[in-house]
Amino acid sequence: MPKKRKARKVSADDQPVDLLQLKWLTVAQTSRRYPGFTEKALRHLIAQAEAYAKYPKAGLRSNGLAACIVRPAGARKIIVNAESFEAWLSASAVFCQPTS
Repeated sequence: MPKKRKARKVSADDQPVDLLQLKWLTVAQTSRRYPGFTEKALRHLIAQAEAYAKYPKAGLRSNGLAACIVRPAGARKIIVNAESFEAWLSASAVFCQPTS
């Protein structure tokens, strides 16, 4: 008699998550919550913000996104604070409504 396979465990990543309830978002989740920004565009804006914070240039303004992002120590992952990001959107006069 063949062995019966074990049932697959359901991880927390497999559960559907309401993106409007989360305070901290990954770049992929941010692009899904705000469809006006692709992942690539968000990563470009983040790279520009970090480059400006590291090497400020006289007379040039930062895009201000550096206040919205967090990089955990020792990780490549980028975390976006949803509240700060929404404040940045309203201050930047960029109009993009979150989707559910």
